[in-house]
Amino acid sequence: MILKNQTLVALLLNLPVAVTAQPGLKYDQDENQVVVTGERRERSAKDSVVQTEVITRQEVLDSGSQNVAEALENQPGIEIRAGIRGRFLQMQGLDPQYTLILVNGQRVVGRLDNATDLTRIKAEEIERIEIVKGASSALYGSDAIAGVINIITRASRRPVEAEVLTTYGSGRKKNFGTGNETNTSAFVGLNNDFVSNNFTVGWHRSDGYDLTPISKTTRLTQQIGPTYLPLFDADKIAQLEGTTGPAFSDLNFGNTGQYRLTENFAVNTNLTYRYLDENRVDVSPPRQIVDRYNKSHDFAAGFAPVLALSDGGSVRASYGYSRFFDEIKQDHRGTELGDTVTNQDERAHEFRSQLDYRFFDDHFTTVGADGVVEELISARVKNNYAYRHRVAAFLQDEWSLSSAQKIVLVPGVRLEQDSQFGSQTTPKLAFRIDPTSQLRFRASAGAGYRAPSFKDLYITFQNPGVGYEVVGNTNLKPERSANYNAGFEYEPARWIYTSVNVYYNRINNLIDFVRLAQGNSELTKYQTTNIRQAYTRGAEAAGDVQVWDGWTFGVGYTLTDTRDMDQGIPLEGRSKHRGTLRVGYQYKPLKIGFEMRASVFGTQAYWYQKEALYALGNHGGVTYNPNAPLIALAKGQDFLLFEKNPDFPRQGYILRNAYRNQVDLRIYSRTFENYEAFVGVSNLLDVFDVARNPARPRYFYFGFRASYRSVDPAQDRHLQPQFESGRPLDLIR
Repeated sequence: MILKNQTLVALLLNLPVAVTAQPGLKYDQDENQVVVTGERRERSAKDSVVQTEVITRQEVLDSGSQNVAEALENQPGIEIRAGIRGRFLQMQGLDPQYTLILVNGQRVVGRLDNATDLTRIKAEEIERIEIVKGASSALYGSDAIAGVINIITRASRRPVEAEVLTTYGSGRKKNFGTGNETNTSAFVGLNNDFVSNNFTVGWHRSDGYDLTPISKTTRLTQQIGPTYLPLFDADKIAQLEGTTGPAFSDLNFGNTGQYRLTENFAVNTNLTYRYLDENRVDVSPPRQIVDRYNKSHDFAAGFAPVLALSDGGSVRASYGYSRFFDEIKQDHRGTELGDTVTNQDERAHEFRSQLDYRFFDDHFTTVGADGVVEELISARVKNNYAYRHRVAAFLQDEWSLSSAQKIVLVPGVRLEQDSQFGSQTTPKLAFRIDPTSQLRFRASAGAGYRAPSFKDLYITFQNPGVGYEVVGNTNLKPERSANYNAGFEYEPARWIYTSVNVYYNRINNLIDFVRLAQGNSELTKYQTTNIRQAYTRGAEAAGDVQVWDGWTFGVGYTLTDTRDMDQGIPLEGRSKHRGTLRVGYQYKPLKIGFEMRASVFGTQAYWYQKEALYALGNHGGVTYNPNAPLIALAKGQDFLLFEKNPDFPRQGYILRNAYRNQVDLRIYSRTFENYEAFVGVSNLLDVFDVARNPARPRYFYFGFRASYRSVDPAQDRHLQPQFESGRPLDLIR
């Protein structure tokens, strides 16, 4: 992360309030940046025991990112992948359901296929993104096995602050059309000694894109009709109707407020609403064409009172309500058979309370309680309704063993009671030592768990056209993990920063599908069950350097080694090696510059089911497939002599690199600090793979940003002494 001349950020976990950061080097972040996610309370990054990586708003702007997914693309240890809807992340080699996604400390609801679509949260909403890697269940409970991503939304402490931003872009039309895209947003912040209110609104639309190549003959056939052309292929014509990237339009609105009732007491509020309307065309060979229409409503609101105590302590509480309503309509062309309308209505109530207090000179203690109530209404779960609640208590103590070398030990534990799965205990231990002012060592070990999702427990879904059905399993056990992280940060000079981190994660009771006995049903039935074990391990290295005036360089490398321990093969879709590069330059007299970001991917494993010469049948006996060796040879795959477990057939894997090298470039010109014009290109090398990486092809865009601030940033320096004296940040004004 690159930060420079960072002014103090004022924020609280339940509802952060912050000022805009400036770009620069990592060492400046450690001096002034304030983070909350790693220890669940506001801390200066230079004092944090748990390493917290930060992406600032300025970095989001410089990269040209339009949403959280794009902002995270170049982070070491994180890979962004396409999902059934939007894009999701893998962190430290683990699937998306093992990372807890928060907005202002509040859980994001509305997972689809156990993944949160990160494109839902737009760039104009982001003040910064905090990333904590490693098991965090001791503080956050379920789903935080791989770590936590906390998106802090925008807020201003200036009397008046405003910004408008608009972009337009399009791709090339060669064999396919990438469509046009427009993004427009606005932000207004108003603040006085007693009340602050901040408003964000955005509108985004796209024509979508298609990666299907179209020959001249096929295009002509489409134009004049296949009836008049000999040797036409009607199946191929139908398949060309499909689209890769959906057309969409969406709207988002957000408000954050703070009401300072006394010198030591304030109430924070938040409100967010997002609406998405998208459509795409799917094709099932040979000629089935399905128009899919999707509409979703995403709502979240909450309030959080906070009371300042002596010596930096505080008492805080919060309540949050979230609701995600999603409707999918499938319209089969030429027939009404198979047409469906499916709704998913997910709701969550979240309660939090917390006391931070220094009971002794060398101990700072955090104790609190959480409660979550979840509901799901959907035709795809048993009885159309599912309910679950959890309550928890947690305790954490920051023990300063030595102030000379800054040796700090932080034990923590969480006891959680789940209405479905009983009690869960998750401990964690973090350690930090600074041998010198330039060198910091951090290490942590913890246990994590993930409670099965509503889909895992209650799903009931039939697909007669393909001949299968899927059912949940209410007897599932939570997935459990053991997680270890260790690393160091070294800053030999103010112009250079380096860091290295190693990790190991082991997951037990992984949930997967197993085929059940056929019985009298005509459909093959699959059910969720705990049957697998896996581990991920690796290393992450990053460095930032500023050798010449105006130039900044950042490099990163990630090694990710994964293993499905039951089958002895790598987990699917993870790059073992990945490198990142960032180059920035600004000619300061004219305030003209550019930002280039690149990622280099290694090969990833993709699974396939091994063909078997002999296989045990579902009803006993043995089946024989004499063509198995020839089929495997033709595909370049392995085959089995005998498959003894047809309910969980053995997988092989092939290595492919669908991502290769990806480059983004943005060029800007700034005038009077308040205006910026820019042009850019995403996916400069035009890298995509229709099957494994359906990314948008090369895409050009341009735009304009204008901002207004009523107070010069230098006047915010009065906040720093108040923070250092121990005053809670959300009460500093």
